[in-house]
Amino acid sequence: MNKGTLKELAATIRHLRAEECYEDIIILSDEVENRLFKLNEVDDILDILKNRIVAYIYTGSYEEAFAALFQVEQICSSHPSNEHYSLYYGLAGILYMVLNHTEMAKEVMLKSESLARKQKEYKRLCYTYSNLSNLYHDLKDYARAKEYAMKSLKVVPYFECEEIDLLPIEGNAVIALAYVGDIEEADVLYVKMQETIRRYGRDRDDRNRALLYNARMALAFTKGYIEQAIEAAEKAKQIFFGQGDIYMVKVMQRGLIDYYKKSNKIEKLVGAQEEYIELLEKHKQESYNRALLKFQLDEKKRKYKMASFIDPLTKIYNRGYIEYQAPKYLLDAASYNHFVGCIIFDIDYFKQVNDEHGHLVGDDIIKFVATSAAKLFAQYDAIFARYGGDEFIACVHTKDTQQFEEIINKLYLLFKTQSILTKKGHVKISLSIGAFVVDATNVENFTELLKAADEELYVVKRNGRNDFKIAYAKQ
Repeated sequence: MNKGTLKELAATIRHLRAEECYEDIIILSDEVENRLFKLNEVDDILDILKNRIVAYIYTGSYEEAFAALFQVEQICSSHPSNEHYSLYYGLAGILYMVLNHTEMAKEVMLKSESLARKQKEYKRLCYTYSNLSNLYHDLKDYARAKEYAMKSLKVVPYFECEEIDLLPIEGNAVIALAYVGDIEEADVLYVKMQETIRRYGRDRDDRNRALLYNARMALAFTKGYIEQAIEAAEKAKQIFFGQGDIYMVKVMQRGLIDYYKKSNKIEKLVGAQEEYIELLEKHKQESYNRALLKFQLDEKKRKYKMASFIDPLTKIYNRGYIEYQAPKYLLDAASYNHFVGCIIFDIDYFKQVNDEHGHLVGDDIIKFVATSAAKLFAQYDAIFARYGGDEFIACVHTKDTQQFEEIINKLYLLFKTQSILTKKGHVKISLSIGAFVVDATNVENFTELLKAADEELYVVKRNGRNDFKIAYAKQ
């Protein structure tokens, strides 16, 4: 799958999400499962996985949702950023909330909120606030539910969005306002929802009507019109059931149980409770709890493993990580008919620097080189790691040998005029670089690449250092 196709797939899945075609989303997104991702594809992959998880949640496939969430978490660990983790925590929060693990949901949603606020990701912030409003409503903390509902509405002007896509946000706000007694304000917002549906909602009429019934249900209940609340809940439930949205069916069923209790309709109450129990049994609540525990255990195992792959001094990957990822990386490059190259470099006369200036200065130089080189390699499809001591290594995918040469040249020039200030004055930094590039279909293992690049490094050292040399595989 090329990058253009991946972007097209992500756009198609977003359209299917808007049309509530959850089964189609799951089928189409199968293409990205267990795929090794390139750096420039990460955002598209995460967008696809986000919609895949939502589709699984709506169809009640929670074990599959956890599997996809674990995939998101792995990508976040390999390509860490506040934006990626904000998405991950937000998705985890929704899944925990659906399974009634409210404290866990609150913890990760607040993390998502903090990161989205820091990054000024207003759309994600809006939906996170709305989800938190939902969560506090479930906890019967109606004041906090209103607080977050109002926050979600306040950030709407800061991002571009079709008005029809704000119906879930507005619906949550109507419910939050109604439950704290702000009936007049809730009524005004409810009328706005009706007007929005009349103007824009024809393509998604059923879903929009369900959201409207859900808001009407809360308004009617808080006004004391129990029969109207029951009628709205039943209508919403039927629509959600027809769309395969099992989560919202259960929400409506819980509402009906409350309303039948309130109106003292014992026969109806018993029937609603039995139906709710059947829903839980049908969708194996216990197996989902087991899936949650397995997800948490796998997450901890993966975090421990990833921790073992991080160099403690530089905070970049270490030799173990590059050796662990290299086989998958080479296979992926071969599938694209790309070139793959190995770059190994070290800091010139590093032992002399340590002897003259001390190990703390030596550590500062290593950290400086690691950070600077990591920023360069982040612009390409590359794995970069500290190999040991003052030696670093990178494995790079390129479309052609010219791009590989460009990377080597940029790396060399990056440090050609660099120095670091110490108590004894400036210490000049230069690198000796060895590299080897080959058509990825013609390489058997990473050791072969490393050996060839290492040989070029020693040629540079014998010739006086502060240079680079590239070897090309014979065709």
